[in-house]
Amino acid sequence: GYKAFCGCSSLHTVVLPSSVTTIEHCAFGHCSELTNVVLPSALESIEGDTFSGCSLLREMSIPDSVCRIESFTFHCCRALQSITLPASISFVSEWAFTECHSLQTIYISQGQRQYFEHLFDTARCASLKTLLVEID
Repeated sequence: GYKAFCGCSSLHTVVLPSSVTTIEHCAFGHCSELTNVVLPSALESIEGDTFSGCSLLREMSIPDSVCRIESFTFHCCRALQSITLPASISFVSEWAFTECHSLQTIYISQGQRQYFEHLFDTARCASLKTLLVEID
């Protein structure tokens, strides 16, 4: 639910059950020790600030079922190094990846999407070196 585990400094690993289709706003925000997240294959939406401030989260595998990533979802995930956006994603909101200082590679799979200005805020994603976009 909304801010369910927000600020839980003792949380290291999250494995969400297959019944979860939406992760609500700031559910795991500011979980400073969170390093591992396993998302269910039925997940459709990741709401805003879900992983904001999870400064030790290094990687994230987003399932093919996810359609939406909202604002500030990965804001200040300073250890996040790479991310793949599957073809199922049709909407990625602005500021989704701001201040991801270690983010080096973004792979965007083939598909129709709507992206917003400041999606990959390059001033605050200073390590970004590679953006791979698969096209038809």
